[in-house]
Amino acid sequence: MSALKEIPTADINPNELNPRRTVGDVAELAQSIESQGLVQPIVIAPAPDGADGEWVIIAGHRRFAAVQQLGWMHVPALVREDLTDPADVISAMLIENGQRNDLKITEEGDALLALDDLGLTQTEISKRAGRSHKWTKTRIVVQPMVISRAATPPPPLAAAASPAKAEGGGDGPPWPRAA
Repeated sequence: MSALKEIPTADINPNELNPRRTVGDVAELAQSIESQGLVQPIVIAPAPDGADGEWVIIAGHRRFAAVQQLGWMHVPALVREDLTDPADVISAMLIENGQRNDLKITEEGDALLALDDLGLTQTEISKRAGRSHKWTKTRIVVQPMVISRAATPPPPLAAAASPAKAEGGGDGPPWPRAA
């Protein structure tokens, strides 16, 4: 049985059985959560006997680190009271980390270009994506090149953006658009 609850962050600890050894840099994830909210709650289970805190994370170690960085006192969590056996816990964490496929750069580019097609500025697109201007621009510049590669060779990188846009200046599109 599971239930969605607001849990104090002080009562939650990372799971020492987590197959992902490090959460890495969560600055952009924190920026995204700050901008868009926590889209997917973390998943927690009762802490094993002798462990610190009441709960351990099953899924969402990076999300949890990001909300801690933001100073949240509570976090939405799907509480899995049924995950008490260590083998079940490890299996659940393995599935969470192993079954997920990250978006390809072209899929990210498609989504960013869709936001551009809706008339959003580079600043708005970066903010909505929870990413830096550089990250956003890279994917948007690459996308038309990938689309046109089958028909024609890609344009030189120097032609992809004006010098002002290359430095992140201005708010217009710093990328070529596919016809």
